[in-house]
Amino acid sequence: MRKLVFSLIRKIDDLVFGFWGPIRILFVVRNSFGLACQLPVLKALEKKSNLKVNLTLDFEGCFEIPETGDIKKLFDKYFIPPQKAAWGKWHFVIATDLTSLYLRRHHTKILMGHGAGFGNSKQNENIEDYYIKIALADGTHVNFINSVAKCKNAFNKAPWLEERKNKAFFVTGFPKVDTYFTSIKSGRVNFLQTLGLSPEKKTIVIFSHWTENSLFRNKGFELVKKLISSDKNYNIIINGHEKLWFDPGSVNGPTASSNLYDSLAVMEKEHSNLCFLPVVKDLKPLLESGDLFIADYSSVFIECCIMDKPILFFHHPDFIFMNEQVGKLYMGAAFNFNQPEGICDLCTKALEYKNLHKEQRHMVVDFFFDNKGTSAQYIADLLVDMGRVYGPKSFGWKRVKQLSRQNLTNFKIS
Repeated sequence: MRKLVFSLIRKIDDLVFGFWGPIRILFVVRNSFGLACQLPVLKALEKKSNLKVNLTLDFEGCFEIPETGDIKKLFDKYFIPPQKAAWGKWHFVIATDLTSLYLRRHHTKILMGHGAGFGNSKQNENIEDYYIKIALADGTHVNFINSVAKCKNAFNKAPWLEERKNKAFFVTGFPKVDTYFTSIKSGRVNFLQTLGLSPEKKTIVIFSHWTENSLFRNKGFELVKKLISSDKNYNIIINGHEKLWFDPGSVNGPTASSNLYDSLAVMEKEHSNLCFLPVVKDLKPLLESGDLFIADYSSVFIECCIMDKPILFFHHPDFIFMNEQVGKLYMGAAFNFNQPEGICDLCTKALEYKNLHKEQRHMVVDFFFDNKGTSAQYIADLLVDMGRVYGPKSFGWKRVKQLSRQNLTNFKIS
């Protein structure tokens, strides 16, 4: 009897919110990477009417809300605690990772990637394709995909995905990088001065993933020491995945700094031309300030290509790309190295021949991004077109599937 009552309440709930009131949208924030992808969509939705938009956290403590700045203002305006969000009625719940937040009422769960890359994991690792894993998850209903290439890769590996009645797929582009295409600013001087670095010097920005074959899990620290001792006296800025800098297994707790973090922090104090930025909320000013990038197989490499500046790619001898085509694109768009020896000469060469890989960098950008510069607006328009949908069993799901087929046909996928 109790089950019957709850079922009836759910049906009434779905009926009421399926036909009346604003479209209700919840962004579930898990980390800074994901938030950088969600915020452009939220801002595009601000221009729409008849919407109710909120932000929440996947769980308490998963993301530290800044005390000042634009992100703080957005949280002040839109944030509700996870406990309250769990009981709210939402048409769309937008996340960038599989979430642990349990929502009590029917909704449409949308997954959008927090990184533009795919196929850039190690081939021989015993892991599933992460995108296919989250696309297949029971709670995932709609998938926003940044490129035709990524969508085709998923359908080739799991051809049954497109036929699933409870799944819908859209090629939308990657909102995080919209402004990379539309408003590249010359704020380099101010940004470097804010960091205490000289704008007169060439600036090298170093990025690293966190897994075993990444730059800073191997030769990154030695590489920085060689660059610091160079007579070129470059500005050097270091950034990397958050998992590099914090030690989850530490007796001091999961936010305790790693040995690598501590060593780089000491080095920064000893050298005025070195700036260590372990966590950055907005990569764009950092990318705009660089004259040369050093990166590994992280998806940040792809964002570096948008800036169209020379790149050095750290290719660990044991690393084989999961997707061969992706590996060729990465290696073809950069000067390759696997040891810190000779790095200073390679930097000199890269800066002198900065246009050597220009065409290949453009190939990377075209492969990983569609709807360049317009993806946030595209998604905002799409959410309004989909309307009051509360999952695959709702009256409006047929409309969602029709829009998905139309999208895939327009991008020549089906």
